[in-house]
Amino acid sequence: MGFGRDTGRWTVVDVTNLSTGYCPDVTCWPAVARALERAGLGHPGGFTHAVVLRRCTACREF
Repeated sequence: MGFGRDTGRWTVVDVTNLSTGYCPDVTCWPAVARALERAGLGHPGGFTHAVVLRRCTACREF
């Protein structure tokens, strides 16, 4: 997540589901939005960089 200030309050300006180790699906955005809203943070309304992660069926790695 990238944060910025908008009219004197903190807001999320950049958010992605790309991570190392934990690979959340793009469908998790509603949970992310709810958490940000509960924290009082504005957000862009969706992932600014969404990554579709696929697991190899042979070795189980991403």
